[in-house]
Amino acid sequence: MVLLLLLAGSGCTAAQNTNDDPNPAENIDDAQIYAAAIREIHSFARSSDLVYLVTTTEDLVNADTPTAPSQKVPAELQEAITAKLAGERYELIWIEAFDDAPIGPTNPKIAEGWHIAEGDGIIITLGNIHPQDDGSVQLSFWMTCADVCGVGKTYVLNEYSNNWHVTGSVGPEIAS
Repeated sequence: MVLLLLLAGSGCTAAQNTNDDPNPAENIDDAQIYAAAIREIHSFARSSDLVYLVTTTEDLVNADTPTAPSQKVPAELQEAITAKLAGERYELIWIEAFDDAPIGPTNPKIAEGWHIAEGDGIIITLGNIHPQDDGSVQLSFWMTCADVCGVGKTYVLNEYSNNWHVTGSVGPEIAS
């Protein structure tokens, strides 16, 4: 039996700042933030040629990280994220729900009961973008490559030279 914990960080538009900061980060580029996070997440599954992205955000719920209601990632933002990742060696495929990722019928592990995305792809559920007082943002996620393979955490991203970069994490990390 595998317990999957759905984690996510920040989503389609910068979520309302939940720490009462009257001046949240002003230079937020959602597409760039999500692209930086997806690149980092993919480093867990370097052999994956397909990356399925769920179109609805889902924040990690714990006392250490901010949360906001789930949001649909607008088509314009999906297109911008896809464009920013166009040079990567993997293909991005947007799906409505986790269960919409196709199961690879030729993968021998399917016969063993594993839920593996077609082409040994990975499935990523992103969270909402949460600006912090120090100018950073937090974004949580859940990535799975099979029923027995998954990771979730909340990234901290900072902007340097007009580019957003994953610089650390906060809160618990979930791995299975």
